Amino acid sequence: MSVHRLNKVAPKEAAPHNRKATAETISRLQRGVLREDVSESKDLEAVKSMIEPKLNNIGDGLNDFIDAQKERTTEANGAIELMVHRLKHLEEEKNYARTSPNSMRVS
Repeated sequence: MSVHRLNKVAPKEAAPHNRKATAETISRLQRGVLREDVSESKDLEAVKSMIEPKLNNIGDGLNDFIDAQKERTTEANGAIELMVHRLKHLEEEKNYARTSPNSMRVS
């Protein structure tokens, strides 16, 4: 596991499309356009067919986000574990250098 990959999570192939669709749906919700579409509709089936894909896009976006966060967490934990191991190794080297009779001490 590479420490340099901490912030580079490989997205799913369909994720860019899902993110765009999710962002567009959220944007429409914020502008109230979706609410307008629903309030102007007279047919319940039309409302259902209008909202269902939007909810699916939001759900897919949330799932992609959760998956990416899990991967980032796993990578971060691995990087932390590697850093702790390196730090312990450096402390051991420091202690050896201090106690070694051949080490040169600078006063």
